[in-house]
Amino acid sequence: MQQKLFSIFKYLISSGIAIALFWYIYRDQNFDEMLNKLQYINPKWIYASVIISLLSHLSRAQRWTIALKPLGYSVYTFHAFLCVMVGYFVNLFVPRAGEVARCSLLKKLDNVPVANSFGTVVAERTIDLIILGMLTIVVITIEFDRLGNFLLGNSSLMIKKLPWLIGLALVGILALIAFFRLRHWLEHNRLLGKLYHFIDELLKGLLSIFRLQNNLLSWYIFHSFLIWIFYYLMAYVLFFSMEETSSLGMMCCLTVLVMGSIGVIIPTPGGIGSYHFFVSTAFLTYQISESIGEYFAFLMHTSQTLAILCVGGISFAIAFLKNFKR
Repeated sequence: MQQKLFSIFKYLISSGIAIALFWYIYRDQNFDEMLNKLQYINPKWIYASVIISLLSHLSRAQRWTIALKPLGYSVYTFHAFLCVMVGYFVNLFVPRAGEVARCSLLKKLDNVPVANSFGTVVAERTIDLIILGMLTIVVITIEFDRLGNFLLGNSSLMIKKLPWLIGLALVGILALIAFFRLRHWLEHNRLLGKLYHFIDELLKGLLSIFRLQNNLLSWYIFHSFLIWIFYYLMAYVLFFSMEETSSLGMMCCLTVLVMGSIGVIIPTPGGIGSYHFFVSTAFLTYQISESIGEYFAFLMHTSQTLAILCVGGISFAIAFLKNFKR
């Protein structure tokens, strides 16, 4: 009961943050005008962006099968892809629940213990975070002067956004305080023994990366970087769908990728609000109007969300039928 209340509390907090940020960003936008702009969008670049994103998900699924091999599990790439897409699908509604959902589904499809597979997911998230950190350092190093000039020239704008950032930080702090208070209640739970077993299995999955043989480790590293190359390309090709962004350079795309990824890390349902906030801010540093940045963020996020809804929903149906037949 306490865990359910805590889950509901986390969901309400994250949903509230998403709604507040989305309203703040688009409160002055004319949505009829935004919809009218669709007739000037080149759809082939949207399709290309969606296809590239699906290739990144396929690469993530392949990397997952590699991480599971040292644990003694041979998983079909197709099954792993189904689980990855279902995970993204669930994350649209409940932040961070997709990781558990994809591991639970893999248990049904290939009988891989949830704790083991979840450990490999934690490991891959750690690797992704390291790569994001590397890309952030690259952006800050190369665009240091541009970022500095933006902060100095838009101090009033940053001051205007400061209350929202402070409010976001306070909400996060309050959520952490609530978590630690509830944690003391959970320590006396009867399931503590099972929790210990779960953590032990989790560590096995997490450490499985270090047990990869040379050829498997090479492929794991290859897919880790390939995923981010696909992430970059799916944003870059979308630049050509709009006349206002078609002439932007590769460094602008890298900045948008880094800022958007930071926005996705914030636990809001599907990155709603936080993604739009960070991406639109990234465009401002390149002297692109706020409305264009907001429109691009809306276009990028909406196209990817619809793709996940469609492919994730189909993946869930296929996985359900395969498990039902079994």
